[in-house]
Amino acid sequence: MTFLSPAVLFGLLAASIPILIHLLNLRKLKKIDFSTLHFLKLIEKQKVRRVKLIQWLLMALRVLIVMALVAGFSRPVLEETTIPGFSTAAKTSTVILIDDSFSMEVVEGTGSYLNQAKAAAEKIISGSKDGDEISVVLTSGREDEFANPVKNPQTLRKIIKEIEPSYLETDLNAAIIRAAKILDESENLNKQLFILSDLQKSTLGERKEFTDLSQMLNPRVKIRIFDPAKKNAGNAAVVGLKINNQVFEPGKEVSVTATIRNFSGSDITNGVLSLFINDERGAQKSYSVAAGKITDVTLSAPVKKPGYSSVMVKIDDDDIKIDNQRYGSVYIPKEFSVLLLGKPGDLKFVKAAIEAGSFAGNMKITERDISQVGATDFRNINMVIVVGSATGSGGGLGSGASAGSGGDSGGDSGGSGASANGAGASAGGGTSADLQKLKDFISSGGGVLVFPGEGATLQGYSALLTALSVPVPLELRKEAKAIPGKFGSVSFTHPLLREIFQNPHGNSVESPELTTWFKIPAGGGSDIITLSEGGSFLKETRKGKGKVLTVAAAPTLGAGDLPLIPIFAPLVYRSLFYLASQEPAIQGTLTGEDISLSGKKVGAGKIEVSMPNGGTAFLQTGKNGGGVIFKETTQPGVYSFSRDDDVVEMVPVNLDSAESNTARLSDDELKEYFAAIRVKEKPLKVDNIDELTAKMGEVAGGSELWKIFIILALLLIAAEMYLSYARKKDVAKPHTVRHV
Repeated sequence: MTFLSPAVLFGLLAASIPILIHLLNLRKLKKIDFSTLHFLKLIEKQKVRRVKLIQWLLMALRVLIVMALVAGFSRPVLEETTIPGFSTAAKTSTVILIDDSFSMEVVEGTGSYLNQAKAAAEKIISGSKDGDEISVVLTSGREDEFANPVKNPQTLRKIIKEIEPSYLETDLNAAIIRAAKILDESENLNKQLFILSDLQKSTLGERKEFTDLSQMLNPRVKIRIFDPAKKNAGNAAVVGLKINNQVFEPGKEVSVTATIRNFSGSDITNGVLSLFINDERGAQKSYSVAAGKITDVTLSAPVKKPGYSSVMVKIDDDDIKIDNQRYGSVYIPKEFSVLLLGKPGDLKFVKAAIEAGSFAGNMKITERDISQVGATDFRNINMVIVVGSATGSGGGLGSGASAGSGGDSGGDSGGSGASANGAGASAGGGTSADLQKLKDFISSGGGVLVFPGEGATLQGYSALLTALSVPVPLELRKEAKAIPGKFGSVSFTHPLLREIFQNPHGNSVESPELTTWFKIPAGGGSDIITLSEGGSFLKETRKGKGKVLTVAAAPTLGAGDLPLIPIFAPLVYRSLFYLASQEPAIQGTLTGEDISLSGKKVGAGKIEVSMPNGGTAFLQTGKNGGGVIFKETTQPGVYSFSRDDDVVEMVPVNLDSAESNTARLSDDELKEYFAAIRVKEKPLKVDNIDELTAKMGEVAGGSELWKIFIILALLLIAAEMYLSYARKKDVAKPHTVRHV
């Protein structure tokens, strides 16, 4: 005999209460002394014995009543035994564990694996009896709303019908642990766990240690496994997408590299990879990949409009379709806000180079004297071009310095020279706080292109570059007409130059003849162009999230013919896009992970979220624009965030490629897993639904005896009531004394 609620048995201690009461009543009996023997003769000895017997019987009945009630509520069960007409068939607690991973979308035989699993669940529900409890657990962990035991078959059928494939990370082991906890909390005698899964290895993860479930999944729990998969699915997946560009321009091509992995056991020959920009096919390329191998495929397509654009690569359909594509996004500012800091004469050729570009109509150019940088609001600026230097000791910005030697001395004449040019600190130039403002702009993701101004001194240009925390020049070369400075090496592979020179190995760059330039040491950043005499002509230095391009010569004719060579205009123009370009949106966001957007991105107000499945959600940011977090990333695709119909961010969300691996657990590996979680009862694996439900009859055995004990308790109560009434009646009856 087994008790389903053994804790109730502590109630048997209450059976001692009637005994204690009986003993206490005996102690309360008073001794009565009679004056004569005449009264003693009136007491019938036989009646005294009768009263005492009734008292003992009442005590025994009361003890038995307590014991019968306690036994009934502890739910005693005779396993594998049935008492017709008296016992009740033992109730069963069932957990149906359904694998809802996207690999269950494979179609084979009578339908997809998931539909076959749902049909098996329907059969299990139909085979249950009144009062049985059934819970549903999913490998994706989405069962919170229906994991509690349900007794209504119609409710269960509705739950099963509404289960759809999940694109979240799935974990079979975690689902089995949740199922074991549900069964452990049940008080029913019979317990069974049905696992309906294609048994992919990936669903168990890379664990080396497993939870001991020997207590929760004890031998009383019958485990049945139904695997609808009869073969290893043929599947290839796009497991990676890299945006190769660092410079994005409207009408120019974006280059992407897709990583394709063949998870199947056969080679793929002449597969087709397509690239879509904003849902329009822009390019196609064939590929081949051996069984179990990986290949990278690079292709390009033009981005036709500024703003955010979605990127998708897709391969041909196979057994699992959802992992045949991967998503990304790129951003090209709709309008460039360019700040030019310097004297009009120094900015002349720089401004002309910008206005000659094809995107000039979308350029908002603001010119200011460099001394006004402290009064500039950088929040809406995409990039900055500085042509000038800083005053020596004051740390302020200046458009130039004195052309005389006093500019290098740093003495009184140097100060006078700076003042003569209207740029010294004493003449209302910027303070060190002004330079900090520009430095903060760079650290937060801004881009700055820095030229020395015409007539800039070594001290002044060094002070400016020092304030921006970039390498400073070692010396100033002046009046070098006899031996002008020329280019040395050119990094054609750098993103700034890559599309200017289509054939790096066959191109040569026309070098300027520089009469005045600064010798900036190599290293400390990326040397894009060097000088033949040593040092860097064009250097990139990354600071925080931003970039600084440093040039060794002024963009004026007074320093040489730099503005007249063919590379100058495209170099300046492309530097706008390079410095203003944002890092490509994070491609590593997976389904189920949160999307976090900063207040700088989304601003304040209502944010509309357009989801891949066509749905819409809304987020509300604070008045101060504190940022938002979006959690409903249940679908792969591109999530678009808009404020006032203007897209402020576009985030690609992709699948975890682990689920694409169709390798399945062998029978030996499955056996090893259940041994690792300490399950002693060997699970039964079946091949078809009918066999699965036929085994259910083997589980439901035993009879609950609580009804018998409750009936017994009622009978005992009736007997106790009768004896109590008889005793009271007997005591109340007058005594008859016989006279002799």
